[in-house]
Amino acid sequence: MCLEIALSPGINLFYGMNGQGKTNILESVEILSTTRSDRAFKEAELVNHNEESALVSGRFLKNSLDFDISVNYYKNRKKTCVKNGKNTTADSIFGSVNIVKFFPKDAEIITGAPANRRRYADMEISLTDRAYYTNYKNYIKLIESRNAVLKQMSELQERDFKYGELMDLIESYDELLPDAAYGVYRGRLDFLKEIALYADRTHRSISSNREKLDILYHCSVNENTDKSMNLTENLFKQRLIFLLKKNLKNDIIRKLTTVGPHKDDIEFLINGTPAKNFGSTGQIKTLAVSLKLAQIDYVFNKTGDYPVLLIDDMTSEFDAERLFNIIKSISADMQVLISSTDNEIFKTAFGGQGINYFKVSGGAVVNN
Repeated sequence: MCLEIALSPGINLFYGMNGQGKTNILESVEILSTTRSDRAFKEAELVNHNEESALVSGRFLKNSLDFDISVNYYKNRKKTCVKNGKNTTADSIFGSVNIVKFFPKDAEIITGAPANRRRYADMEISLTDRAYYTNYKNYIKLIESRNAVLKQMSELQERDFKYGELMDLIESYDELLPDAAYGVYRGRLDFLKEIALYADRTHRSISSNREKLDILYHCSVNENTDKSMNLTENLFKQRLIFLLKKNLKNDIIRKLTTVGPHKDDIEFLINGTPAKNFGSTGQIKTLAVSLKLAQIDYVFNKTGDYPVLLIDDMTSEFDAERLFNIIKSISADMQVLISSTDNEIFKTAFGGQGINYFKVSGGAVVNN
């Protein structure tokens, strides 16, 4: 099945009953930006069970640039990426088009495991900061390599000759980790400091000025009771080196590295109260959207361009007041893709003007 859609530069609303394919359209734009989908555990899952491959292609006009991106997924081999007709890597495509997306499961950024919050920050920073993206990947590779050695050591006795060789490897990784780890820590701190300002302003607007939002970063390297206190570069590195040595025996037993940015967490407070534990469903949904809308300002500040905004299943997630405030906060200068089961609320909010409507039914899309 082949589907081709011409989008307007403003708001594009895809509406229809659930299960008709609206989310797939938004997911395609995500793939063209990041070469991956958060909804698929394995890339092969993106291929229809009756097909051997799946192709997502898009043409983009960005300032004076005109370029094409294609990502082809296969059932039995790795994906291939093409930019302007030439084969390329996923890394070279990553971030070519900046997006900000809100899907219903993004509320898990607040309510889910710490890994969800770290992933949120790392992805958003990486889309606009190539140096951070490169350093983050290097840090993760170092941690994965160290963990692999720890696993081998857990299966040996200290007197074994190979144990000593592996210890030398651990020491070499521990020499490299502080610089890479500090880059991740500093990048996240700077991002959260900036995003907190935008998100609080947005959150106040959506909640009709009833709720204040604060964001805290909890660093596993920090020895202070208050884990949100910032560390200087020297102190961070000294603490990490000390803890890597101190925790080594425990790391060997657990077969993983127990300290570093990959173990940090982010906390969101609404009116001074932890949202994860005490926020209502409505508050958490609003907080998640506030973070995503704040990302618009962050991307614009970093790049000078507005990102493409993707909002999935919007009308089922919010009450009328909050939904209206969200819709009104969207800039007229942005390209937006929204999926919804209801198109009437958008006609009311925008007076029927400025929206490109697409009816989606059974995978078919009609522009009306």
